[in-house]
Amino acid sequence: MVMPHPLIKSSRHEGAPELVIGPMDGAMRHEFSCDAHMIPGVASDRKRPYVGAFDSRGSFSHTQNAIVIDVDCPWEKPADAWREAELAKVKNAAASHSDPFYYETRGGYRIVWLTPTPFVIDSPEQARLWARQYTVVLAYLRRRFGIQGDPACSDFTRLFRLPLVRRDGVQERRRTWGDPSDIGPLAISKSDLSDSDFERAKSCGHVWRPHRFTSAPTAGGPGDGRGFLWHLLNGRGLIDRPCSGGGWFVRCPQAELHSKAPRRGGTDTKLFPPMAGRTLGAIHCFHAHCVDMTQRDWLDLFTPSEVDAARIASGEAETDNG
Repeated sequence: MVMPHPLIKSSRHEGAPELVIGPMDGAMRHEFSCDAHMIPGVASDRKRPYVGAFDSRGSFSHTQNAIVIDVDCPWEKPADAWREAELAKVKNAAASHSDPFYYETRGGYRIVWLTPTPFVIDSPEQARLWARQYTVVLAYLRRRFGIQGDPACSDFTRLFRLPLVRRDGVQERRRTWGDPSDIGPLAISKSDLSDSDFERAKSCGHVWRPHRFTSAPTAGGPGDGRGFLWHLLNGRGLIDRPCSGGGWFVRCPQAELHSKAPRRGGTDTKLFPPMAGRTLGAIHCFHAHCVDMTQRDWLDLFTPSEVDAARIASGEAETDNG
């Protein structure tokens, strides 16, 4: 699944298709005239997946066909010696897990393997399971081969820039290694893993934390069409403006964690209304601290008094009282 970068509206994307679904090797070999990114899988409705899709797109599912490991250099500009040392690590890993595809990026590199079997994500629980397994893979690669991947890429909706794209007016052609038409699976057996891999994985963030919100809104009810999350955000003054395609641009409840200060008029966080028969809605934020948040994680950010006020405002209290 290939698309232009979703947050940049500029001449670099003129004439670019919104979405292309095709084979992995084609995406890796094609020279794009825009800043094209990929998701290594395909959604059941052949649209771009996002975390809130389970609440707003009916019987939505996403099939992950590959795993992409993103490695950033600890310095601002990777030195040639660092790149050579990292490529040696990848070749060492390839001796045990054959046929990865490696390509360099401006700040580091990426490694692509296929999944041993397609991984179907059809619920928030499956999305969390994918993220947890991803962090275990990162811990394993770090222990065995010294490859330090970015755990922020554990979210299945993560976009990865492709090798041959036009970025900031310049056509990028960086070094690759491996055959993109013959990428092998990353098969890791239980005997390959150690207790330390799971311990390191569990330090990667909230994908390993249990849900704390024990009284979620009901799946139906009177409501007003805007959704329970709209009333939670509105209670904090975080609703910004309606979107032309439906929903609202909002300010993220976790904005203090973003690398850039929050502002009105932004387009990086969107609230989707609930689908028919539901009352929750869905938040989607593109920032790295938020991309793997489930809807229950969003709910956990609000106090019990805020939840009670939103229940009354949205009509949920009427449902709870019979």
